[in-house]
Amino acid sequence: MPLVGGGSGGTSVVSRAAVTLTNAQIKALPSTQVELVPAPGVNFAIAVMSMGCRLNTVAGAYTNVDANGQLIGAYGNWDNDATASLKTSGILDHAGWEAFWVVGGISLPNVAAYTSVLLAESGALSDVENAPIKLAASNAGDYTAGNAANTLKVTVFYATFDVS
Repeated sequence: MPLVGGGSGGTSVVSRAAVTLTNAQIKALPSTQVELVPAPGVNFAIAVMSMGCRLNTVAGAYTNVDANGQLIGAYGNWDNDATASLKTSGILDHAGWEAFWVVGGISLPNVAAYTSVLLAESGALSDVENAPIKLAASNAGDYTAGNAANTLKVTVFYATFDVS
């Protein structure tokens, strides 16, 4: 399967998408997913190589954070797919943090590294073809508290490949 840049061809093999979530978007993640990488088009799928996240809660911690809740990167709707995930307890509910973590095969000094990859649950091509990459959270209800100055920057490195 040939790798192409952006789904419609091009010269770049690896693409990068960066999205910075506001405090309001972070608080709503359990009920409102945020698109990180748009759907690549019919007959194309996204292969995520790495996903780095930088959370700034210096201004205030979040509350209503489930002990086993997770931030989830997923193809399409996360409830239908197995995903890369990161436990949120101990991260979102601490004030004064500037945390950074990586999901994927990259390991950096003094950075929490997670080796999860995004996978479709059934392994069916239809689960990943023309599917966007989204960020969600598993939690019983939206997060509360936080602060308007809080941000979560997510950077995704990915390739798009032809599945026709």
